[in-house]
Amino acid sequence: MPFHFVFYVAMQYRHVEMTNPISVSHTSHSIYEYHHALM
Repeated sequence: MPFHFVFYVAMQYRHVEMTNPISVSHTSHSIYEYHHALM
């Protein structure tokens, strides 16, 4: 699991969350599924 990628993505979403929390919520769910797909 590329943790540096996860960290980068998390930081991006923290920025976007300020402007569009609904989009972040949806994308976070997609990342969650993607993470489990790798496991």
